[in-house]
Amino acid sequence: MPNSDNMHLASPPAIPIQERVSAEEVNIQQGGAQTVEAATVHVMQGGVQQVRAEQVTVEHGGIGKVNAHRVEVTNGGVGLAQAEQIAMHEGQIGIAIARKVTSPEINSVLLIAHEINGDVNTMITSRTAALGGLVFGAVVGLFLTLIANKRS
Repeated sequence: MPNSDNMHLASPPAIPIQERVSAEEVNIQQGGAQTVEAATVHVMQGGVQQVRAEQVTVEHGGIGKVNAHRVEVTNGGVGLAQAEQIAMHEGQIGIAIARKVTSPEINSVLLIAHEINGDVNTMITSRTAALGGLVFGAVVGLFLTLIANKRS
């Protein structure tokens, strides 16, 4: 497991992806890692499965899961982000849980935030979540009723 104060990873196709990287600052350019723990992480044209950091910046890359104080995404994507602040610039995010989200246009599946600055395009809204809950409850209730009647 590489551990230093400043780590830079650039991976041509022949070099394997790093499994775990821990450092004060990690820069990944055209490479990748499975798990990164650092104060500052910058990913450019690369990817990381999981990041835990104070500050994360992604440009033309992607992260599967990120837990950070501040996340900034430019022309990239994040699967799941949990942060105090998220800033998006022409990026996409699957699930975002944050205190504050800022973007000209937020594209997500699910967005939970205390403060949102920008236009939101999300697949799951409060209306669709309520409707889904009602349908799920009705189906489970019907199923349990059928099982109870079959046993009698």
